[in-house]
Amino acid sequence: MKNIRKIFILGGANLFAKTTIKYALDLGYFVKAVDLIRPSDFETMNNLDFILEDFFSLTDEQAISLMEDCDSFIYAGGVSDLSVPRKPAGKFFYERNVLPTGRVARLARRAGIKNFLLLGDYKTQIAEKNEILRKNSYHKEPYIQTRLMQELIATFEGEPLMNVSILRPGLIIGKANKSILEAHIDLVKANKIIPVTEGVIPIISAEALARAAIYALELEGDKKTYAVSTSKISYRQIYEMVIEAMEKSDEKTLEDKTFDDLLPAYEKDVKITENKGLEHGIGQINMLRAMTMDLSFKSDFDLGEEDLTEEIKEMINLYLKGTPVKAGSERRSSGENLENKKD
Repeated sequence: MKNIRKIFILGGANLFAKTTIKYALDLGYFVKAVDLIRPSDFETMNNLDFILEDFFSLTDEQAISLMEDCDSFIYAGGVSDLSVPRKPAGKFFYERNVLPTGRVARLARRAGIKNFLLLGDYKTQIAEKNEILRKNSYHKEPYIQTRLMQELIATFEGEPLMNVSILRPGLIIGKANKSILEAHIDLVKANKIIPVTEGVIPIISAEALARAAIYALELEGDKKTYAVSTSKISYRQIYEMVIEAMEKSDEKTLEDKTFDDLLPAYEKDVKITENKGLEHGIGQINMLRAMTMDLSFKSDFDLGEEDLTEEIKEMINLYLKGTPVKAGSERRSSGENLENKKD
């Protein structure tokens, strides 16, 4: 599109940002990326200006000056619901998801950015569309509320001159994103009989998501929200792949469980969490409720269908071979798996 020439990407070392940078460069766009770490494969790329800097420590004027030669912006900031903070969770997610987004969008508008894309979460999509979850106040959970606020603040800070659109992707599949499977892998490792629900979740590869991100920018839409996925996977499939990848896999058995079957265990987890002074961004009971449902959806972009089985197997193998990092914005601060407990 004529109004998109140089894209500013906040971040550059994470899976989504790296993939999007490469895809944008392949299309002929100029890219400016800012992060504290520069991947080695970005050392000599043409049309890429990679700046080693802590963007959030910059003054407004310094941040604006970095963006002034760009016309578009991709922002994938924020923490996921994998974090379990101290109470109140709403304040934690507000400070880490909403407030930084507001500042970034405001500065981007002042810098002359014309098109701003925010990477959201498919959970806000189901919070709006799933009637059963809404009846159980899923849309009022702290993480969901603040994710929706994140979308709104970006939209309003962009007015009246900056187009703001939002992507709500399924679970992003890629070997650098293996931590998203931690709770499920640890559950299988810890039990001989593994409880499994009928739930299904939407998924998408980092490559397909990069295509969706650039396409959304090129559409130059304002106040547009796009839910995107290219496949889906059940919890049963995930657990079967984990068992297959493990030693002594013949000692593991899957056991079908319903919401009512697992409810007592999750209610017990609620009490454990409360006693520790912690709070999930999505309460355990609604986590369980969502895990018993098919949450897949029709993608707003035709990105084709993907078979991501091998990629998921690679993520599982990498996790099993490595030592998971327990700290950071995308990890559970409690150090416990509270998502898939059983008595």
